[in-house]
Amino acid sequence: MTTFKEIRGQLIKSLSSDPSPAAAGDMWYNSTSQVLKGVVLSGAWSSGTNYPLSISQCAGCGATQNAGLVFGGYSGGDKNVTNAYDGTNWTTGGTLTAAKSWPGGNGTQTAALSAGGYSGPGDNALTQSEEYNGTSWTEGNNLNTAAYGRASFGTQTAAASVMSAASGGSGINEEYDGTSWTNATSLPYNAYQGATTGTQTTGLLMGGIFAPGPTKFTTTTSYDGTNWTTESAMPEAKVGSSATGTTAEAIVWSGQGPGPSLVTSTFKYDGTNWSTDASIGTARKTLNTRAGTSTSAVTVAGAAAPGDVNNTEEYNLAATTKTFTTS
Repeated sequence: MTTFKEIRGQLIKSLSSDPSPAAAGDMWYNSTSQVLKGVVLSGAWSSGTNYPLSISQCAGCGATQNAGLVFGGYSGGDKNVTNAYDGTNWTTGGTLTAAKSWPGGNGTQTAALSAGGYSGPGDNALTQSEEYNGTSWTEGNNLNTAAYGRASFGTQTAAASVMSAASGGSGINEEYDGTSWTNATSLPYNAYQGATTGTQTTGLLMGGIFAPGPTKFTTTTSYDGTNWTTESAMPEAKVGSSATGTTAEAIVWSGQGPGPSLVTSTFKYDGTNWSTDASIGTARKTLNTRAGTSTSAVTVAGAAAPGDVNNTEEYNLAATTKTFTTS
């Protein structure tokens, strides 16, 4: 066994008690308890302010945890509602030009994009796109192909929107430049209800259902604006989950797991590998109703058991003191 004397070096101090305060990255040897200790960052979920209504099949976007936007969804019917989150309160925003569920959503609280969606009974997929300026929605040019259950990423003027549950599912990919939609490289598989994050040229897509179903998958795929590349698979399959971050650092949470049950698991991606992170409080399918980053995120509402929920949960990295063992 390695001894403290052998690993001590100049960067690890011997202290009779734990330092206060201690910052992330600090490491010391507690000579009283004779253990090596350090402060690490670990994720944790906590409750935020409830959304104004219980709802699912919404879209969400936002650059930070304190500037989120949620729009559309289904609650006894398709909705045109928009609500903004400031980290404490929800504020009613402008209504969508048309009620819809399952749209793709990306951008920021003051420059958002809604792509496609679903309206009414039957397989009624939409081609409509809408832009939000922080106050009101206006119609943009239509998608080339009607779609819902999409996974969208990027900004209002540089977006990609992939996947569709319409007509049994597809791997269609369209890109938006702020004016028009252009068909781009499709996914190497047909699927829908995947989680996504990133930019138009550095996107990350996680999980979903292989069309026409019901096979769920762990596949992670990155997009460079031209090509799709298969990355390390998630620890378990996820469907209808949400994600934030980048291709180098991302988190994905909740959704439906490999079986029929909803799951609370959160996974963290470091650009190469996946690891398990803190579990979310309520298992649910949020399908990209999210805002923030891989270190500070928010998710809201969703389909849970036995019905839709309205609770908001926030994810943050917190400093935690841990005891290390050596061998």
